[in-house]
Formats: sequence, C-alpha cells, structure tokens
Amino acid sequence: MPTLAAGSRLLAEDLLANTAPVDTMLSAWITWSPTLTALTLGSGSVSAKYKQNGKTVHYRFKFTYGAGSAVGSSPKFTLPAAPHADYANMPLGDIDLTDAGTANRRGMARLVSGSTVEVVSYGTTGIATTTTSTVPHTWASGDTISVVGTYETT
Repeated sequence: MPTLAAGSRLLAEDLLANTAPVDTMLSAWITWSPTLTALTLGSGSVSAKYKQNGKTVHYRFKFTYGAGSAVGSSPKFTLPAAPHADYANMPLGDIDLTDAGTANRRGMARLVSGSTVEVVSYGTTGIATTTTSTVPHTWASGDTISVVGTYETT
C-alpha cells in the first residue's frame, strides 16, 4: 500500500495497483477441461472449476455417472495447473464417492505425475485402496466422484 506525504495526491494508478488482489479474489471461478483416464463419460457429466490467486490454486471436480459411463481401475484426471514438485505422491484433494441413495464414502486425490491425480478410496477400515468398477461400490447412474482441493503451482 503506498504511503502519502502530507499534501500529496492519490493517483488512479495507485488505487488500481492495490485493488488487483481484491479483483482476483472476487472474480468468478474458471472452467477447465480435465483429461480423464479410466473414467468414461457416456451420458454422465463432468464439472471442473478452479480459481487461482498468485501461485495458490483452489479447485473442484465432479464426475457424475450416467448411462454408458464407466469407472475403471485407478481413475485419474488432470488438474488445471501443474502442482509444485514438492507434492509428488501426496494428497491434493478430499474426495466424496457417492453411491446414490445408499452411502457416501471418503477418499483422496493423490498426485501421481505432472498434473495428474488419482481417485483413491478409503476402505471401511480407513486404508487407502485403488478405486475400481466395484470399489468402493459398484457404480451406477447418479453416482458421483466429488473432489475439492488446494495446492501451490510451480
């Protein structure tokens, strides 16, 4: 924030320079198109949005299972920006795996390489395990994989 000496005038460029961070915080989330691996869309849907403030990225991703959709072994998706290298093999998001009308199960988005994260589910014992077509449940229309996370870019 600029300081003004007595008798100085505040200029428009001083105000603009100091409102840029506020503009970023107030701006709308941006849609991105993640690359899906072991996730077949069919008539399902994907919603992927993010907001970047400096090097900090906040994101949300939702895959909704529909007719012709499929979840394979170790499903993955790409993030909107490459995470810092320090995140290698670390969790980059919390996951809710919804078996529509039955149960919600937890998981994590684990960075596997570059900007690709894997959908990992927790078994009933709390142990992280590979998500498949039948783990943590058999996927059907209306089921969802919802992810929220925050990380630092390079």
